Parts: sequence; structure tokens; C-alpha cells
Amino acid sequence: MKSIKILSVIALLTIGVNLTAQNKTNIYYLMGFPMGDTHDYISKSSFRGMGFEYQYLLSDNFALGGVLQWSTFYESDPRATYPIQDGNGAINGIRYKYINTVPMYLTGTYYLASDDAKVRPYLGLGIGTYWLEKRTDMGLFTDITNSWHFGLIPKAGVLIPVSFSTSIYVGLDYNLAFKNSELDTQSWLGLSVGFNFDY
Repeated sequence: MKSIKILSVIALLTIGVNLTAQNKTNIYYLMGFPMGDTHDYISKSSFRGMGFEYQYLLSDNFALGGVLQWSTFYESDPRATYPIQDGNGAINGIRYKYINTVPMYLTGTYYLASDDAKVRPYLGLGIGTYWLEKRTDMGLFTDITNSWHFGLIPKAGVLIPVSFSTSIYVGLDYNLAFKNSELDTQSWLGLSVGFNFDY
């Protein structure tokens, strides 16, 4: 009876390993380069960001997954007189501008090379939602707009294996958060560098 229990535990562990052998996790540092209306408000690149991605391989080359990211864009304007948003007057001072972004989306990723290749390029597409906060601070005055946006995210990159289950991850994605009643379309290019773990 004891040997049956031991064999059952071994079998369950083996099944568990087989079930999780098709998972990928990417953890990365994220840089952002504003474009379009985002660039009109803040032209400086962002070096404050991070991301996490989980993927489940449906085949050797195709995976479905989900992504959670965070980035902050920041820029300050010199002391000057700036009009108030509603057009009723003006304020003199240094203007501090921020855009905080939290993209959350589902992905489909196609790997262009086999799992044992020295470099494994990929192409993908994400679809989901963005939470955006656009903020302007001047002295004691703050103007904040929070809004949710539908978005699309085409992406491409490479995995460079460094061990059996770990790769260097380099990715490029184009973030497109569509216009809503609160904010115009926001867009930026994201460059990510980190690690991919297979398990």
C-alpha cells in the first residue's frame, strides 16, 4: 500500500512537470519613446518602466499570453506664463508634466525559429486596455485626467538562450491607446530588455 502511495505521488509530480513544461515568463526593464500626441505633450524618452508577461505554448511556435506593464513619462517646462486649461486666466511658474501608463493586454506570439535555435525571433500582437494618467503640476495647482483606453500592440523581438531554461529577452512594441472622451490617442514605442524563463 505504501509503494502505491509513493508511485501515485511520483506520477502526479511527473504530470505536473509535463503540464507546466509549456510555460514562458518574461520579466523586463522597459524604456518608452513617445510618438504622436504623447510626444506633443512630453517629448522626452522614459527610462522608468517595467513589465511582466506570461505565455502558454499551444504548439512549438505559437503562444497565447498576457502582459502587465508600467511606464512613466516626465518632462518639465521652464518658468513662464502658461494659460489655464479652461482658458480663464494664466499661471506663472515651472510646469511639470507626467503621463503614467499601465497597459494590460492579451497576446498572441509566433516564434520564427525552433526552441533549440541560437537566436529565436518572434512576432506578436496584443489587444487590451490602458489605464492612463495625464498630469500637470504648477505650484499649488494640479490638473489630472485619468482614463481607460482600448489599445492594440504590435510587437517583435528575440530570445537569446543562455541556458536550458533561460534566455535574454529583447523586445520592441508599438503602444497605441485609442482616443476616448477624456484624452486623444496616445502612442509610444517600447524597448524592453530582460529575461525569459521556460518551465
